[in-house]
Amino acid sequence: MADPKKRTSISKKRIRKN
Repeated sequence: MADPKKRTSISKKRIRKN
């Protein structure tokens, strides 16, 4: 999906999984 730097909501969930 969009880069995590652009989306904070998704970045929080995507970064937590990474």
